[in-house]
Amino acid sequence: MINLDAYRQRVQQAPLVRQIGLVTKVVGLTLEVKGFKPFVGEVCMVDVPGGQPIVAEVVGFREDVVLLMPYGDLTGVCPGCRVEPCRRAFTVRVGEHLLGRVLNGLGEPIDGRPLPRGIPMPVNNRPPSPLARRRIEKVFATGVRAIDGFITCGRGQRLGIFAGSGVGKSVLLGMIARFGSA
Repeated sequence: MINLDAYRQRVQQAPLVRQIGLVTKVVGLTLEVKGFKPFVGEVCMVDVPGGQPIVAEVVGFREDVVLLMPYGDLTGVCPGCRVEPCRRAFTVRVGEHLLGRVLNGLGEPIDGRPLPRGIPMPVNNRPPSPLARRRIEKVFATGVRAIDGFITCGRGQRLGIFAGSGVGKSVLLGMIARFGSA
């Protein structure tokens, strides 16, 4: 006998009505949309005529207007473009497969290789308690003698690099990426 419980549960959770909004106005980088009622932080897809859909996030409301901020370029967006809510907050698939990979701000690979499936984790998540982290026991050699000699870093440690503009923060990070012993 076939067990249909999993299918029954998916059918019960499936939306009965598909909500679609329409872009009414573009002001600067903000899209004004009418026609659906999402939640703040919800991801939406904006259909662009003759182009790739744009990912946008709900950032607020004004009366019956939904305010969206896009994650990409607004080229091609015009009044009347369809907007469909994804019914979830922005997530990135995480796991061991991300180690050593290069990703863009949306969690998509830019190194040309496909991204294996992982566990979807919300980007706006509560940070873990620093007391719950395990102790840092292994030294991380940055490859920059001034850092390794004066402020030894540990593998898994979080570092803050603060300085004014034009003093070499990016150069320092490049050196650590190139010469570090990770």
